[in-house]
Amino acid sequence: MSFICERELTEIYNKVEKNLQQYGLETEMDIMRDYMLKIKIIENDKPLGKLIIDYSPKRNAHGFRRDSDLSQNDFERILNILNAENLPKPSDNNSYPKIRQDSPEKVSGNLFEDYSKTEYHAYVDGSFIDGHVGYGAVILKNGEVVKEIYGRVKSEDALSARQVGGEIQAVIEALKWCEKNNINEIAIFYDFLNIERWATGEYRTNTPMTMAYKEFIDKCKVKITWVKVESHTGIELNDRADELAKMGARGSADTVNEKDTQKSHYKEESIINDKPDTVEQISLFDNPAKEMLKGWIIYNGSLMTPKFMEHVEWFVDSAKNNGIELIPVRNDELGAVIINGKTNLTGYDETQKPDFVLFWDKDIRLARHLESMGFRLFNNSNAIMVCDDKIATHQALANQGIKMPVTIASPFVYSGTKVDEENFIEKIEQVLSYPVIVKNAFGSFGAQVYMARNREELLMLRKKLIDVPHLYQEYIKSSFGRDVRLQVVGDKVVAAMLRVNENDFRANVTAGGRMMPFDPPKAFCDMAVKAAKLVGADFAGVDILFGENDEPVLCEINSNAHVKNMYECTKKDIPDYIIKYIKCRLVRSI
Repeated sequence: MSFICERELTEIYNKVEKNLQQYGLETEMDIMRDYMLKIKIIENDKPLGKLIIDYSPKRNAHGFRRDSDLSQNDFERILNILNAENLPKPSDNNSYPKIRQDSPEKVSGNLFEDYSKTEYHAYVDGSFIDGHVGYGAVILKNGEVVKEIYGRVKSEDALSARQVGGEIQAVIEALKWCEKNNINEIAIFYDFLNIERWATGEYRTNTPMTMAYKEFIDKCKVKITWVKVESHTGIELNDRADELAKMGARGSADTVNEKDTQKSHYKEESIINDKPDTVEQISLFDNPAKEMLKGWIIYNGSLMTPKFMEHVEWFVDSAKNNGIELIPVRNDELGAVIINGKTNLTGYDETQKPDFVLFWDKDIRLARHLESMGFRLFNNSNAIMVCDDKIATHQALANQGIKMPVTIASPFVYSGTKVDEENFIEKIEQVLSYPVIVKNAFGSFGAQVYMARNREELLMLRKKLIDVPHLYQEYIKSSFGRDVRLQVVGDKVVAAMLRVNENDFRANVTAGGRMMPFDPPKAFCDMAVKAAKLVGADFAGVDILFGENDEPVLCEINSNAHVKNMYECTKKDIPDYIIKYIKCRLVRSI
């Protein structure tokens, strides 16, 4: 699995390693995460403990802290060696040299001279589409394409690693072809650094997939020259390998497709052009993008748990597969300021303004601030606000021909004041019969949804929530323990699942519900799409209940619905749908 800031952290590590080696300290990578790296420090074959590097992509800055097993004295000694303030930061373009090789020889003159004498070259790539992993490889002899290989990988390890599993398989298939055809040496061009590092042992292999990959490389008799290229930068053969990988992902499992190419229009060109021609990337909707799009995905800095960060990484990977550079940015990395009466951001360079922002958070104030500065957000601030507030959702959908439970909003109450809680109970009872559903207006995952079976329970809940925005709703008995989640992207329902819970009126998976694929009737799809449009959402998870005759009854709309359960249930790659939709919208506006 790749990590969001793997390249930057690795570059920092290389500099740290070099500095510490000068003072007799050895280093070893221990744990890498999206924005953090732990390094084992060793002196005279004795472990001293672990140094932790934290990296901020937005500020392009890093800091050091010690793990619990590293003493304060050793930590201070290491900091003095590193001279942290003067340690070079990653380069502005955050990229490695284009060429990396097993041999320690320095590259001089034309960069191609180090592998130009190698007769055979292979460009490899992987892809992850709709829950399937594909691989692709283009093999050349003296600059002419002689073989194209592609197929789908079925193993669970590859599926969990997404396109990385495809990239590994592409290398394996290219080397198998070499062995079959008695080819003794090949240069492999790749765009994911770990492909080389796992093979050469620079990175530890700690999963069955990477261990099997390393074992295959070790046993393979073909000599490999590793060549790192940048992805989606107009290198035609690299993009061709990506196309083949997509073909593999869409094809049949366990099938290796090989194609001899006598007269191919693909040629091997220089990969170090200062201004490479960018090939057109074709989206799902057949809209060509003339140049690589760049975006931010904004997420909440207080929710950096694996559950939330997995979605951020997923979107970054999907964007890469679609030729888009998506940069993760925490909401607390952007200081929304007003200077001289104008909106601005602290530390923001206007020349780095992204083409779009995927706003994967509920920080409405920041979203509005960005919009006032001309940033294009998916979803927009108003859609996020309306969806986040269940009361606002029902108000926005009222008078629009959408069937919803009878709903009454609790009056606003100032915190700490004295209120006669029973005073409003009569108003509730005028429109609702028991049992009554009580919801926190800003709840998630069904955690703040309650049922009051009588007046005593209703009063107890009202006292509990008196100064919290909440609502009271009709109980839809026919939908006890079951509802449907429909994922809307643009004007289409791209995935749907049924959630069932025999032991709770809430169908949420977090409340113990089971999920299963669902083929939604047209009425359900029409309601979901219409509701998403009415709140102004580009994409949304729409929850629908079952009425007395199984007709759709709208429950709520989620602007940033978590999609892992949907993927596990339906194998539909929602981030890929969303990225393709954004790309289509942006291309249409060019």
